[in-house]
Amino acid sequence: MKNINIFEKLQELYFCQKKVIFFYSMRHRYVTQKNDDNGELLEEYDEEILSCREKIKALEKELGLVSAENDSK
Repeated sequence: MKNINIFEKLQELYFCQKKVIFFYSMRHRYVTQKNDDNGELLEEYDEEILSCREKIKALEKELGLVSAENDSK
C-alpha cells in the first residue's frame, strides 16, 4: 500500500512541475505580446506558479527528495 501512495505522490509532483512549465510559458507568451489587457492574466499565472511551487516543495520534502541543506535555502 505504501508503494501506491508514493507513486501517487510522484504523479502529483510530476503534474505540478508540468503546470509550472505551462504557466511560465503562457506568462512569457503574454509578456512578449506587450498587451496591457494581460495584467489580470499575468497575476493569475503568477498565483498558479507560486501555488504549484509551494506544493512541489512540500511533496519533495514529504518524499524525502530534498536534503536538510536544501531546505534552509
